[in-house]
Amino acid sequence: MAATTTVQNILDAAWQILKDPSGALFYPAADMYRWVNEGVEQIRQARPECQITSAGALITITPVTALVDVISIDDRHYTAILEWVLYRAFGADAEDAGDLKQAAAHQAAFDRALGR
Repeated sequence: MAATTTVQNILDAAWQILKDPSGALFYPAADMYRWVNEGVEQIRQARPECQITSAGALITITPVTALVDVISIDDRHYTAILEWVLYRAFGADAEDAGDLKQAAAHQAAFDRALGR
């Protein structure tokens, strides 16, 4: 599979779940990009094989810095990256027990997506 998922794809899905369609009210772009990059790094550590194409070539992982950037990891990890971003967003908003529960649920979903 190829890497075709953009940051915008991930954040559009996250904003719908976070009930913040604009994305700008609570989550600065720099935080969202950092969370996407952290998710990719977590996947790389858990699944080193994700850095290799089906042809055996090494994928160069490039940090994202804009909405149009393609996430340089196989599209099969879309759900894991989304869950990581949601985990970090709910954790950042952890002003009450509900947010902490949501963060923990998304972290668990991230782990499941990686087969942990």
